[in-house]
Amino acid sequence: MMDLISEQFLIEQLLLLVRLPVAALCGAMIGYERENNRKLAGIRTHSIVAIAATLITIISKYGFNDIIGDYVSFDPSRIASGIVTAIGFLGAGVIFTRKVSVSGLTTSAGLWATVGIGMAIGAGMYLPGIVCTGLILLLQFIFQRSSHILKSPTVEKLVLQVDEEVDVMKVAERAFTPYHVKIISVTVHRIRDHRLEVKLFVTFPESGSVKQIFTIMKDIPEIISIDLSLD
Repeated sequence: MMDLISEQFLIEQLLLLVRLPVAALCGAMIGYERENNRKLAGIRTHSIVAIAATLITIISKYGFNDIIGDYVSFDPSRIASGIVTAIGFLGAGVIFTRKVSVSGLTTSAGLWATVGIGMAIGAGMYLPGIVCTGLILLLQFIFQRSSHILKSPTVEKLVLQVDEEVDVMKVAERAFTPYHVKIISVTVHRIRDHRLEVKLFVTFPESGSVKQIFTIMKDIPEIISIDLSLD
């Protein structure tokens, strides 16, 4: 009888263990796509997130069966729900704001989805977890490819120095109009030596490149200096 119980217990534990590598594989597949596109969170991060979510879900679902009785009860979803809250801190860590654009949202969303996949597999819902992995990869692949075809305009911040008697807008329009570069905003400050510091936010067209900035402005005598700000 004890041998039968031990054998049954061992089988149950092995079935639970299978869920961990399945989750790791799903997380690694999503992480590979991110790493292949040179994102911060790659294979290791997504794999660890998936494994951790799976393990915590297993603990939440099965870890307290030995203490449940007539006077002890619990909600198995409470621990698992904490995973969704905790992943917010990790997801926020891969979101960066640069100038007027935000990057890292897709990777952050992928981490959040990876938690869901890990939780599904941890709960024994293999098919939904695997299908969700496939859908995420499909969406990433399709829209990553289309982004190269349908390239969106890029926003850049320029800091120029000119003499204070220079008409800044005329100079900027003369420089940018032939290249279809649009000015979003202009801020002008008076600095030393009768000079003006001009901060410009500009958008380059789909076919444009930030490298065009110096080509556009190098032959304009009114511009004393150009700073392509990266902050």
